[in-house]
Amino acid sequence: MMKKHLYFKLFLSLFLFILLFPLILVADAECIGDFDGDLQVGIYDLHIFAMAYRSSEGDENWNPLCDLDSNGTIAIYDLHDFAMHYRDDCRGSLSGTVISDVGGPPVEGSLVEVKEGITLISTTTTDAQGNFEITGLTYGTYDIIVTQSGRATSKAQDVHVISSQTIVVNLVQKEVNVPTWETDPPTISTTGIVEGVTLSGTVTCSVGVIDDSDIKYVFIGINYFPSELENDYNTILPSFDTTFFPDGDYQVTVVAYDMNYNCSQLTLNVTIDNGNSGAVPVAPTYLWPVSITLGENISFFSTGRS
Repeated sequence: MMKKHLYFKLFLSLFLFILLFPLILVADAECIGDFDGDLQVGIYDLHIFAMAYRSSEGDENWNPLCDLDSNGTIAIYDLHDFAMHYRDDCRGSLSGTVISDVGGPPVEGSLVEVKEGITLISTTTTDAQGNFEITGLTYGTYDIIVTQSGRATSKAQDVHVISSQTIVVNLVQKEVNVPTWETDPPTISTTGIVEGVTLSGTVTCSVGVIDDSDIKYVFIGINYFPSELENDYNTILPSFDTTFFPDGDYQVTVVAYDMNYNCSQLTLNVTIDNGNSGAVPVAPTYLWPVSITLGENISFFSTGRS
């Protein structure tokens, strides 16, 4: 009878927490509240939590997994944390589109493989619109590899899947240059810019590419996917001044094509932080910019700063 009463109070507390604290949370690397390891926070996890509720280290029903605030006691604050994640689905997913060139059309029937190292995790096939989706992935870093007979292989390298989120990955899969040549995609490495780094001042980045064929194109972009093939054989990229960019989060994308149009793309999430980059420009005087458009064109106006 007391156990039923405890369950009722926990369910009531859980309901009130969800009702009164409608917070939008950012998913963590770990799956908070998933005590049974199924990557979902549900009724079985609540049962485990209820068994350990109001216990402390050394008690017979103590369960360290339920001590979410790590203070040695499973109490109201742990229930609050658990309630905030109740019904979370901690499995991540991937979706995207495969197109035959930067302007399309879509590629139907390509095999999309998700690999962790050399281990195959999941597969699917692109539909008539070139779209694909893979669900049920655990938090981690994967390679997305797209293959089809008569086409080059495309790879999105080191894609970070985050719990409870869908990561979008779009790829270009061109027709092969020479059908008898190999179709293994390049492997990209970088120095100077790596995943999660904070950049400031002037940055120099070098890119290394390993491939069975000669590399035809290597290029880099910040917050954009290159829209055309640029003939650039240099893998030592010129230094760039990060103070030209507002402080904030950016994506640095490196793309490499070999002579058979096998392609790899590596996207690195970075932060630019130079502190205060100068005084805000004053409003211009005796200047009246006017723009009239009958279509969808757009223009930008700005003043310089030292």
